[in-house]
Amino acid sequence: FLFELVVGFVYAWQIGSLDWE
Repeated sequence: FLFELVVGFVYAWQIGSLDWE
């Protein structure tokens, strides 16, 4: 299901943005 893919992508993007910020 694409939901897991979207959630995983968004989650990693959010964490990455905050972490690399």
